[in-house]
Amino acid sequence: MSSTSSVVGNTDDNNNGLEIKKNYNFTVFRGKQEENNQIEKKRNELSLKYENNKMLTNEEMKEIAKEFDNLDELKDFRKEFNFPTEIPEIEMSNVNNIIYFCGNSLGLQPKQTSEYIQRELNKWSSMAVGGHFTDKNKTIKWFEGDEPLRETFKKIVGANSVNEITIMNSLTVNLHLLLSTFYKPVGKKCKILMEEYPFPSDMHAVTSHLLTRYINNKDWINKEEGNDKLCMEDYILLVGPRKGENFIRSEDVIECLRENHEEIALSLIGGVHFLSGVCFDMKSIAKTCNELNIVCGMDLAHAVGNVPLYLHDWNVDFACWCSYKYLNGGPGNLSMIYVNEKYSKKSMEELPRFIGWFGRDAKSRFTLDTVTFDLREGAGGFQISNICPFNVACLLASSDVYDKVDKQFPNESIMEVLRRKSVKLTNYLEWLLEKEINESILEILTPKDTTKRGCQLSIRLRGIDSEFVKHQLFKRHIIVDTRRPDVIRVAPVPLYNQFMEVYEFVMALKEVIANK
Repeated sequence: MSSTSSVVGNTDDNNNGLEIKKNYNFTVFRGKQEENNQIEKKRNELSLKYENNKMLTNEEMKEIAKEFDNLDELKDFRKEFNFPTEIPEIEMSNVNNIIYFCGNSLGLQPKQTSEYIQRELNKWSSMAVGGHFTDKNKTIKWFEGDEPLRETFKKIVGANSVNEITIMNSLTVNLHLLLSTFYKPVGKKCKILMEEYPFPSDMHAVTSHLLTRYINNKDWINKEEGNDKLCMEDYILLVGPRKGENFIRSEDVIECLRENHEEIALSLIGGVHFLSGVCFDMKSIAKTCNELNIVCGMDLAHAVGNVPLYLHDWNVDFACWCSYKYLNGGPGNLSMIYVNEKYSKKSMEELPRFIGWFGRDAKSRFTLDTVTFDLREGAGGFQISNICPFNVACLLASSDVYDKVDKQFPNESIMEVLRRKSVKLTNYLEWLLEKEINESILEILTPKDTTKRGCQLSIRLRGIDSEFVKHQLFKRHIIVDTRRPDVIRVAPVPLYNQFMEVYEFVMALKEVIANK
């Protein structure tokens, strides 16, 4: 495969229709455009099953949804969550039948959340400082921080042991901390590889990290060209979709790594792209990084709880993610990090990092000795401060739901079970969209191959403003997410969404388009 390069600027013609007012002029790696721009030929299983029945009536399509819901092995888990009853944008309240397809932005609240938070509030009220060391009345030992949670979330991300993960801070803060440890530019091997149009906060983190290093130590930049000023474009390389395509191919990420390995110090690719919904081949990307002496880091905000992950087996160096999307941890709740166990016993000299008292072994955490520092083993050594027990309580309510899945399906991993339904649910969504929405209007930006996407489908409605569509759907009690000017992100989540909800969404969307 050959490749081409282009420059992203204010007039980039491959920006997936996004409104981009200003950007850096980063070099973008793009794979070779294929003849006739044929990306995929796969049809989903529903299209194959019903391709000879294209004249199905609405009632027949509804019966298909009912059949799938009746056979759904996860249908009882819907009862574990609170569904919205208000849509403030249109001043609608006390609604009992809202359809929620926005779990890719904020997951629903587990019903036990209020009870778990109240327990901790009661303990604070009755015990004050004494609450740190007791789990009386089914509460959390505050001093233990993330200990009650790590076993469950270890399974969800495929860590080898609880020592490979910890829970702390927020996602962008953790990204800053991990970059400070793992980004080690040496000479011309100084670039960070990212996807084109990553989630903006990731780009803010990386550019500000580079700027801070430059301000604090101007000697570290590559001066081979005789320039002693920081040029951001010299330190960030992007990989983008091929011309005429809507999502980035994993094979192009790998090709970019191979062609530029002498310049790339660190790869920071999101597991699932927030806009297109493409799920990258994380296993192959990590394998390539390992082969080429490139540090492999991942932002898994849209992947965790969405697709199966095997971070230890893939030999990923580090990863971070938020907990409020598919993990249902609550708005702005704590982030989590993964650090490969090969770094678990590295000293501060071998693996420098920012430290604080909760990164210290529990036995010596309160000692007045500020010279000796007994690092917690593994990812816990990156923890800086104690975490709020009310945040932990929210996550505990979420982890209890996953534990129930684990208990009900003891011979399978949690994510294998969720993924099985997720594939069927999103396939049904795709099949109905392609059947009911005119192809001159509808464009699905997400790959058709189910191995290359999570639960989200990103939909472009040509010539129709996405905000108009969103507000019309709100009036029909349906909540989705949009990106202007014309992209709608729809994420049916296997823990709480139904096939009938997918049917009702597509019928409502068809009506909105017809009446625009």
